[in-house]
Amino acid sequence: MEIYDIVKGLIASKKDFKYKVENGELIWEDNRKLPSEDKLLKFINNNKIIKNNKKNIKTLQESLNNTDWIVTKITEAQLEDEELAQELKEKYSDILTKRKEQRKEINILQGEIDELS
Repeated sequence: MEIYDIVKGLIASKKDFKYKVENGELIWEDNRKLPSEDKLLKFINNNKIIKNNKKNIKTLQESLNNTDWIVTKITEAQLEDEELAQELKEKYSDILTKRKEQRKEINILQGEIDELS
Protein backbone atom coordinates (compact mmCIF):
# COMPACT_ATOMS: atom_id res chain seq x y z
CA MET A 1 0.00 0.00 0.00
CA GLU A 2 3.02 2.35 0.27
CA ILE A 3 2.82 3.09 -3.44
CA TYR A 4 -0.78 4.18 -3.06
CA ASP A 5 0.20 6.59 -0.30
CA ILE A 6 2.68 8.13 -2.73
CA VAL A 7 0.03 8.30 -5.42
CA LYS A 8 -2.44 9.89 -3.00
CA GLY A 9 0.13 12.60 -2.41
CA LEU A 10 0.61 13.11 -6.13
CA ILE A 11 -3.11 13.20 -6.76
CA ALA A 12 -3.76 15.52 -3.83
CA SER A 13 -1.25 18.00 -5.25
CA LYS A 14 -3.20 18.23 -8.50
CA LYS A 15 -6.74 19.62 -8.39
CA ASP A 16 -7.74 17.94 -11.65
CA PHE A 17 -7.37 14.42 -10.23
CA LYS A 18 -10.45 13.24 -8.38
CA TYR A 19 -10.30 9.91 -6.59
CA LYS A 20 -12.02 7.90 -3.89
CA VAL A 21 -11.03 4.93 -1.76
CA GLU A 22 -13.24 1.92 -2.26
CA ASN A 23 -12.56 -1.46 -0.64
CA GLY A 24 -9.04 -0.32 0.18
CA GLU A 25 -8.24 0.67 -3.42
CA LEU A 26 -7.80 4.07 -4.95
CA ILE A 27 -10.27 4.57 -7.76
CA TRP A 28 -10.73 7.55 -10.07
CA GLU A 29 -14.09 9.23 -9.60
CA ASP A 30 -15.19 7.92 -13.00
CA ASN A 31 -14.64 4.40 -11.53
CA ARG A 32 -11.41 3.63 -13.38
CA LYS A 33 -8.94 1.78 -11.20
CA LEU A 34 -5.49 3.22 -10.83
CA PRO A 35 -2.73 1.70 -12.96
CA SER A 36 -0.75 -1.26 -11.67
CA GLU A 37 1.94 -0.73 -9.07
CA ASP A 38 4.64 -1.34 -11.70
CA LYS A 39 3.21 1.39 -13.93
CA LEU A 40 2.91 3.75 -10.99
CA LEU A 41 6.50 3.09 -9.93
CA LYS A 42 7.66 3.69 -13.50
CA PHE A 43 5.64 6.92 -13.62
CA ILE A 44 7.11 8.11 -10.31
CA ASN A 45 10.65 7.14 -11.34
CA ASN A 46 10.28 8.89 -14.70
CA ASN A 47 9.06 12.03 -12.97
CA LYS A 48 12.06 11.95 -10.62
CA ILE A 49 14.40 11.62 -13.61
CA ILE A 50 12.64 14.46 -15.44
CA LYS A 51 12.81 16.71 -12.37
CA ASN A 52 16.49 15.90 -11.83
CA ASN A 53 17.30 16.47 -15.51
CA LYS A 54 15.54 19.84 -15.47
CA LYS A 55 17.52 20.84 -12.39
CA ASN A 56 20.78 19.79 -14.06
CA ILE A 57 19.86 21.62 -17.28
CA LYS A 58 19.18 24.78 -15.28
CA THR A 59 22.58 24.51 -13.58
CA LEU A 60 24.36 23.89 -16.88
CA GLN A 61 22.49 26.76 -18.55
CA GLU A 62 23.47 29.11 -15.71
CA SER A 63 27.09 28.14 -16.21
CA LEU A 64 26.80 28.82 -19.94
CA ASN A 65 25.16 32.18 -19.23
CA ASN A 66 28.01 33.09 -16.89
CA THR A 67 30.58 32.54 -19.66
CA ASP A 68 28.63 34.05 -22.58
CA TRP A 69 30.79 37.15 -22.32
CA ILE A 70 33.79 35.14 -23.51
CA VAL A 71 32.03 34.14 -26.72
CA THR A 72 30.94 37.74 -27.26
CA LYS A 73 34.48 38.98 -26.67
CA ILE A 74 35.92 36.50 -29.20
CA THR A 75 33.20 37.27 -31.75
CA GLU A 76 33.83 41.00 -31.49
CA ALA A 77 37.58 40.44 -31.80
CA GLN A 78 37.01 38.42 -35.00
CA LEU A 79 35.32 41.45 -36.55
CA GLU A 80 38.32 43.66 -35.95
CA ASP A 81 41.43 41.59 -35.42
CA GLU A 82 41.65 37.91 -36.36
CA GLU A 83 44.98 37.53 -34.54
CA LEU A 84 43.48 38.84 -31.30
CA ALA A 85 40.51 36.50 -31.75
CA GLN A 86 42.86 33.54 -32.09
CA GLU A 87 44.76 34.61 -28.97
CA LEU A 88 41.48 34.82 -27.04
CA LYS A 89 40.43 31.37 -28.30
CA GLU A 90 43.68 29.96 -27.00
CA LYS A 91 43.42 31.85 -23.72
CA TYR A 92 39.88 30.61 -23.08
CA SER A 93 40.20 27.20 -24.73
CA ASP A 94 39.43 25.31 -21.51
CA ILE A 95 36.26 27.29 -20.96
CA LEU A 96 35.21 26.94 -24.60
CA THR A 97 35.73 23.16 -24.39
CA LYS A 98 33.71 23.03 -21.18
CA ARG A 99 30.90 25.04 -22.82
CA LYS A 100 30.80 22.57 -25.69
CA GLU A 101 30.55 19.67 -23.21
CA GLN A 102 27.82 21.48 -21.28
CA ARG A 103 25.74 22.05 -24.43
CA LYS A 104 26.14 18.37 -25.31
CA GLU A 105 25.04 17.35 -21.80
CA ILE A 106 22.02 19.66 -22.00
CA ASN A 107 21.01 18.01 -25.27
CA ILE A 108 21.36 14.52 -23.74
CA LEU A 109 19.32 15.48 -20.66
CA GLN A 110 16.64 17.16 -22.78
CA GLY A 111 16.48 14.07 -24.98
CA GLU A 112 15.83 11.91 -21.92
CA ILE A 113 13.09 14.29 -20.81
CA ASP A 114 11.49 14.13 -24.27
CA GLU A 115 11.60 10.32 -24.26
CA LEU A 116 10.03 10.08 -20.80
CA SER A 117 7.36 12.74 -21.34
